[in-house]
Amino acid sequence: MKFKIYDLKTVLNFGKYNGKKLSEVIKIHPSYINWCILNLDHFLVEDDDLENFKKINSNFFFSKKALDKLEKKWDVWDRNQMIGQESHDDWYQDVQSYDDWLQSEFGDEAGTAYWNMD
Repeated sequence: MKFKIYDLKTVLNFGKYNGKKLSEVIKIHPSYINWCILNLDHFLVEDDDLENFKKINSNFFFSKKALDKLEKKWDVWDRNQMIGQESHDDWYQDVQSYDDWLQSEFGDEAGTAYWNMD
């Protein structure tokens, strides 16, 4: 499995916040980060930044499910590092874009799939 590790300065290249930094998304829609962790297999957030999320937006929190999933993803990433299956140069090459994922999951109704989850 390929991962992309997002830090606070990473600019998202998918979804409704395409073109925004992770730190900006935390300010305007903190629950979106939980959604990304739970629904996008490639999505990892930098461990060092986790404490800063709450500083950016006092309403930010990780759901228990998101924390559990994040921990499992990091375990996989760590195992891959030990056996040499991941390298920093190819993390993102095989990652499916959010829009492509939506299209593959929801077909013609992909544009409304996320919006109807609330």
